Amino acid sequence: MHRLKVTQKNSRPNHPTTCGKVERFQQTLKKWLRGQPTQPTTITQLQTLIDAFVDEYNHRRPHHSLPQRCTPATAYQTRPKAEP
Repeated sequence: MHRLKVTQKNSRPNHPTTCGKVERFQQTLKKWLRGQPTQPTTITQLQTLIDAFVDEYNHRRPHHSLPQRCTPATAYQTRPKAEP
């Protein structure tokens, strides 16, 4: 990890909101993977399923918590971007 310049970042203590978001996302991913008719038997098959989930989650599945139940990709693309 050090060679790839990956640094560990922990959430703030006593700040459960951030951890809860991650846990809910992981729960959604696990439920989706378990619901697939063909279960992966190799890492490559698992990665293919995860890629399909990420595409569905970000580009097709409307989210109740976002305005007009849009997708995360739409919400991100319509927000103004920070500038220097």
